[in-house]
Amino acid sequence: MRAVGVEEELVVDTGSFAVQPGDKMLLCSDGLTNMVENDKIRQLLEAGTADPAAALAAAALEAGGLDNVTALVVEYNAE
Repeated sequence: MRAVGVEEELVVDTGSFAVQPGDKMLLCSDGLTNMVENDKIRQLLEAGTADPAAALAAAALEAGGLDNVTALVVEYNAE
């Protein structure tokens, strides 16, 4: 388990991957993934709502919201 501000030096996982137009990326805390099943997360991301991050956070809170919830959704458009 790692968190910003806990240790003097933070070890950061990095990587890269190819993206295509229309791809969506989700950066979130375990407050989302511990409360909402992957299939439900996928469903909410594919729903096309104006603010999918807000929909994901709301789903975590509706499921009990036992931890803080952070969600950032980015969609890649080549335009």
